[in-house]
Amino acid sequence: MQKKIFFLILLIITFKGFSQTNAKEKISINTEIVGKGNEKYCKVFCEGNNYFIKTTIKNNEDSSIYFYQWSCSWQSNWFTNNDSVYVKPVECDANTIERITLLPKQTVTFYGIVSTQNQLEGRYFKLGFIYLRNWNDCWNFDKKSEMNSIKNVYWSNSILLRSINNTYEIN
Repeated sequence: MQKKIFFLILLIITFKGFSQTNAKEKISINTEIVGKGNEKYCKVFCEGNNYFIKTTIKNNEDSSIYFYQWSCSWQSNWFTNNDSVYVKPVECDANTIERITLLPKQTVTFYGIVSTQNQLEGRYFKLGFIYLRNWNDCWNFDKKSEMNSIKNVYWSNSILLRSINNTYEIN
């Protein structure tokens, strides 16, 4: 009898665990490398291996969502899981806090650059998005010092560092 009860409890715990792992995230992030090179008018952080990326955030909810970011230096909401790969900042003439609202199933696409100091082609990384729900967080957030306590981070797919210049793909 005790074995049957133990087995039943184990079975319930197992199925409960499986049902939680299939929970849908509020947002999903898809990133792809679209080229390699340097910006035409690079003024800051020009050295290193630069990869042009296209990153799309999708609202998976059945209701609207919003988050805050800087209008020019939106890269401050992003980081990678690899210390050797970083999201390249840009030089800004004007920068204000803006609220991005996404309707259900709507997407927003960012075009940016990730950079490495070393030759890392053939290695993978992920892009993390910091979901800021309060505009004050844009002012008060220091990514470097708060890295261990960041909440509301959503991760992209795994991205292979590779040069795709002068190539094509059939999908």
